[in-house]
Amino acid sequence: TRIDSGVETGSEVSMIFDPMLAKFIVHAATRREAASRLSRLLEKTRIQGITSNRDFLVATLRTPEFLNGATNTDFIARVKPAKKRELSKEECIDAGVAVVMEAQAQQRASARVLKSIPSGWRNTEMPFEKHEFLVDEESLIVEYRIERSGKFRVRCEEKEFLVTLYRAGRGKVDLEFENRRSAFNVDQHANRWLVNGPHGDLELIQLPRFADTKLVDAERGLVAPMPGMVVSVEVQVGDAVGKGQLLMVLEAMKMEHRITAPRDGIVSEIHVVTGDQVANGELLVRLAEDREE
Repeated sequence: TRIDSGVETGSEVSMIFDPMLAKFIVHAATRREAASRLSRLLEKTRIQGITSNRDFLVATLRTPEFLNGATNTDFIARVKPAKKRELSKEECIDAGVAVVMEAQAQQRASARVLKSIPSGWRNTEMPFEKHEFLVDEESLIVEYRIERSGKFRVRCEEKEFLVTLYRAGRGKVDLEFENRRSAFNVDQHANRWLVNGPHGDLELIQLPRFADTKLVDAERGLVAPMPGMVVSVEVQVGDAVGKGQLLMVLEAMKMEHRITAPRDGIVSEIHVVTGDQVANGELLVRLAEDREE
C-alpha cells in the first residue's frame, strides 16, 4: 500500500487547480483483491472538513462491473455508483452520543468553579439535557442526564440506554453502551462536529437551542456544497420553481453537481453567474415563499 499526498491537517485546497488530495495505490494478486483492499483503505481513512469524492470511489470499487473489468467510457453513466454512502441509524446514534459526551466534558473542563462536579449534576433528579443536530439534512435529537452511579442515561431515536464514559474532553471519546465499547475522534468547528468512529467519517450540524430570527432568510438560501465553477444558471429572479427543479449546475472535481430547489417557492435572489468560481458554503440563490401560500 502506498499513499501520495501533498496536503495535511490545516491545508487549504484551492479550487484553481485540480483539487487532488491524495493518490492511494494498492497491489494484490488479483483485480478483485486489490479493489477490496483499496476500497477498505479509502473507507477507513479520515477525510473531514471538506467535501470529497471518497464515498463515490468506494462505491465504484465495489460494483460488479468494476470488479469484472467492464469499465468503458460510459461506466459512470451506465452503472451510476452512489455519490454518498447511506448512513445507518446505529451509526447516527453512535455519533450523536459521542458528540454530547465530548461537549459535556468540554463544558466541565472550562468551568471556573466546581470542576469536579459532572455536567448536569443536581442533588435532585432533573430533566434531560437536549441537543439537536442535522445529519445528512435529517434531525437527530440526543438527550442525556447523569445518574448517581456516574453513568449517563441517554435518549435518542426512541431508544433509552445507559452510557459508561471512559474518556472525553480532548477530542478523544471512549464509551460503552448496549454492550458495545467504541472509540471516536470528535472535533468541533463552530456548530459543526466532525466525528470519526468505527463506521467511518460523519458530520453533525448542531442546531441552536433557540431559533435566531435573523437567520431565517439565510436558511432559505442554497449554498455551494464544495468549491467549484458555475456551469449554468437555469432560472431568473422572479421565477416560480417547484421542489426538485434544477436551479443551476456546478462543476467540481471533474463532475457536475445539480443544485435543485428543496421546496416550492419564488427565486428572490441569484448571487452568481455562469463562469463564476465559488467557495464551499458560498450563497448561490435564495428562495422566497410561494406567493400563493
